[in-house]
Amino acid sequence: MKKRITIGLFNDAFYPAVDGVVSVVDNYARLLSKKANVIVFVPDYKKEYDDSIYPYKVVRVKSIKIPTVEYTFALPKIDVQFYRELSMYNLDIIHVHSPFSLGMTAIRYAKKIIYQWLQLCIVSTKGIYLILHIQRLLLKWF
Repeated sequence: MKKRITIGLFNDAFYPAVDGVVSVVDNYARLLSKKANVIVFVPDYKKEYDDSIYPYKVVRVKSIKIPTVEYTFALPKIDVQFYRELSMYNLDIIHVHSPFSLGMTAIRYAKKIIYQWLQLCIVSTKGIYLILHIQRLLLKWF
């Protein structure tokens, strides 16, 4: 049996808030979950919301309400449970849908994975300087 890849989608808004990006994230997750394990990392809302209705896993991050709008601001740095859960998943692909707190968390997570992977390549292929050059380029890019 073929192993399914695990994809993490990170966004700073999700249901019950409704906008175009939320709909896109939901549609991507629904389509991708037919062929892969999909985990959507999004802020929580103070309203009760049943995430079990989705065909993919939803991980909620502690957040605070933004006054005058229906959105919240995710606070992943203070959410220990979120980091425990994130570290449980071995994400193969990380897709960032927003540049805010969860997006930045995803980028930091991806840097760590890429750095560890490149270190492994360097250890297993001693003396190949091309890998060192690729590592520097990738770390600058991120």
